[in-house]
Amino acid sequence: NDANDFARVGIGITDPVDPLQVMCDSDGHGLTLEENGGSETYTIGVDSVGDLCFYNSGGTTPVMKLDDNGDLGIGTGDTNPPYRLTLKGNNLLYNYWISIYIYTEYNLIFILI
Repeated sequence: NDANDFARVGIGITDPVDPLQVMCDSDGHGLTLEENGGSETYTIGVDSVGDLCFYNSGGTTPVMKLDDNGDLGIGTGDTNPPYRLTLKGNNLLYNYWISIYIYTEYNLIFILI
């Protein structure tokens, strides 16, 4: 069969090009996953600049963001991650940033900011 013979479903879009295509809303939310009890949700979407974002419980600030360059930020909010992997968190005493940048197959550098 030709690929065009298969059905395509569009949610929020009239002419999908993939088997399932979802248009995000103005907050960047596209697909929501809800736990069995219904008290916690995660939403996956694409923000206004095209980055893939994961949101917690309908929030508008992403808890995890993958930008167009393939850089992943966890806990960085709306800030684009400056390195391949950037983690931001806090504890009771201070906030911290940890950025991990891999030069080559053998070198791993941890940068505390």
